[in-house]
Amino acid sequence: MRIKYSSFQYLTNLTPLLLMAGLLLFSFVLVKKSTPTAIGKTIKTTPNQHDYYLNQFFISEYDGSGKLKMYVSGDSALHLEKSAQMAIQNFNFHYANRQIHYQANSKSALIDDSGDHVKLFDKVKMLRSQSDASHD
Repeated sequence: MRIKYSSFQYLTNLTPLLLMAGLLLFSFVLVKKSTPTAIGKTIKTTPNQHDYYLNQFFISEYDGSGKLKMYVSGDSALHLEKSAQMAIQNFNFHYANRQIHYQANSKSALIDDSGDHVKLFDKVKMLRSQSDASHD
C-alpha cells in the first residue's frame, strides 16, 4: 500500500535542507561583504609602511658659533608614515651644551617627527656627564 504525502508533509521533510541552504547563503553574504573592508583597513593602518629610508646616516646640528651641538647616527632608519616616527637600527646619539653632555647608544630606537620623544630598545647605554664651564 502506497502512502500519499501531502504538500505539508513534503515541506516538513525539506525544512532542514532549506534551513541549511539559507544559513549557507547568509554566511556567504556576510563573509563577502565584510572581508574586503577588514583587509583594506588592515593594510591601510599598518604602521610598518614607510615613506622613505636611510642607510649609514649621520644627522648633525650646530650652534650659532659653529660648535657641534647634537648628532644622531645609525646603520638604517625607516620613516613610518602613519605613526610619524623614525625607527633606527644601531642608534647613536650625542648632545652637548655648556653644562651637560649626553651620549646614548642602543640597538634600536623610535623617534617622533618633532624630536621631542625618543624610545630606546635593546642593549641601551646612556651616559650623562657634567662639563667644566672653564673649558668652554
